[in-house]
Amino acid sequence: MFSFFWVADAVHCKQNVSDETEPTTDPAPVVLNFGGEGEVAGAINVNDMTAVRRGASFPSPDDKVIEADFRNVPLPDDSANKIVGNRLPWFSTEEWAGAVCKEAFRLLKSGGIVQFHATTGGGDACVTWLERAGFQNVRIVGRHAEGIKP
Repeated sequence: MFSFFWVADAVHCKQNVSDETEPTTDPAPVVLNFGGEGEVAGAINVNDMTAVRRGASFPSPDDKVIEADFRNVPLPDDSANKIVGNRLPWFSTEEWAGAVCKEAFRLLKSGGIVQFHATTGGGDACVTWLERAGFQNVRIVGRHAEGIKP
């Protein structure tokens, strides 16, 4: 039996303490892995759990998981520094893909990076969906479409 990562813990801070100064709170970088199954170290896996490929090995006790639809992730606006997605079913519908890109835009902080695997749905289509969602400097890098939230 495993337990899912509590959403409230997903946007957390780490405490830095020095002998000479007062403790400060610096936000820890938050990486979301849409469709993730634990393959990105330290990332919070956002997975609707309908098409898990790793079977019984996912989630492991060490995996951080938010069970959610990629179009409606229960986190506040501007809560992630980076969003990756290697297992997204881009072949679904254009409406679905556009909604996922808009949700990624909502979740990312300004200056945050989105990096989605683009070969399944076609790189050009993925670039178009990211641009429509508001991302800038969108380009294909290897097998991924990348963009930056202004």
